[in-house]
Parts: sequence; structure tokens; C-alpha cells
Amino acid sequence: MQGNVSLGENDIKDAYAQKFYVSEDLVNVNLAETFENLDVTAVSATTKFDAKTGVLNLADKADDTVYTYEVALRGKTANMKVKLVKANPMNRLYNPNSGEHFYTADLKEKDALVKLGWNDEGYGWVAEKEGKGSPVYRLYNPNSGDHHYTMDKNEYETLQVYGWKDEKVGWYSPDAKGATPAEGHVAVCRQYNPYANGAGSHNYTTDKAENDYLCNLGWVYEGIAWTALQ
Repeated sequence: MQGNVSLGENDIKDAYAQKFYVSEDLVNVNLAETFENLDVTAVSATTKFDAKTGVLNLADKADDTVYTYEVALRGKTANMKVKLVKANPMNRLYNPNSGEHFYTADLKEKDALVKLGWNDEGYGWVAEKEGKGSPVYRLYNPNSGDHHYTMDKNEYETLQVYGWKDEKVGWYSPDAKGATPAEGHVAVCRQYNPYANGAGSHNYTTDKAENDYLCNLGWVYEGIAWTALQ
């Protein structure tokens, strides 16, 4: 029996039951592959959706991509409303040989590194869309093989003087450098390993438990590096 409950019906304040971030480079997303055991026949969308394959076409304007699906609720069914937002989910990878963590929104770069033996650790956080927010710079040390990421323009320029290679903007922070995360945003904290010899001297995480664990092992907490959408 169809119930009269709709979760996330009122979107006046972006009050969707769920918000699903997807890469801004994607044209469509396969809901059947993304969500295990999703009943594609229970999905209806504001854009083109193929119920046979589970592929949902993404609108050019992110706010226009919304879908609903039926869920069980107190013996009835309810419509769960989901908004798909284009942003930059940051892939986190780990090199078991060097001990370095690497972060990228580029799916091709991620896939290439996985083929080379890097471990895919899922997503570290969700960054803003390209050009929106404040830049986070990416640098590479050809001597140690290490990467470094910073919002600090002075740090960015100083490291280049010492031989680090400029890899331009890696992604964008929704908040300015040093700002307290706005409502709905999260802090990405930076830790430094004073005992590291080469790559892997820094770690970045939104997970307080991971931050505290590393600090208990001797890593030095270096504050909020930037912020993220999630």
C-alpha cells in the first residue's frame, strides 16, 4: 500500500532526505552499481533514467538532478527524495611501498595509480567544483617522490624555490584559508610525521579518530589544512 509520507518533499531549504555528491566530470551515474540491492523499478527521476540498466542521466545544472525511490516505512512505503550534486569527491590512495597517501578528483589518474599498485582507499572528502571556493595547491618533490597540498600561497611558492614541482591547483576548499568551516562543511586536518624519511610525511583527514590516533603515535597536529563539503 502506498503511504502518504514523502521524505525530503520540501526543498525550500535544500531539505532533501539525502544528498549524493558525484564528480562534476560525469555525464551519468549508474545507480544500480553504486547502491547495492537497489530496486531500479522503484526509482523515478527528474532527468532521463534507464530502469533496465540503472543509469541516470545528469542534468547540466546539478540542482536539476533529483530522483526518488520507494522505501519501506512503518509497514507502508514512502518516497525518499535524493538530490545529486556535482562536486569533486576526492579519491584517496595509498602507496604501500613509499607510505604516501595521495588525493585526486581525477578518475583517470586514480585508475592509472591503482594499476601501478596503489591501494584505493575510497573517498577522503568532497571538494568544491572547479573554480568555486579557494584553491588548494598541489606540489611534487622529484627527489623524495612526495606530494604536498596547501592553501598557503607563501608555502606553495617557497617549496618551489626548494625544488618542488608546481602541479597547480589540486582542488578547491569551500571556505577561505584559516576560516572556520561554514555550516554543513567539515574540516580537513593535517598531521606531520617528524620521523618520515621521504614520501608520506603528511596526512590529511576529516576523521577525528584517525587524527587523534596518528597524534598518539607521534605525528604532529598542524591544524585545519582546508575545509570540505563532506
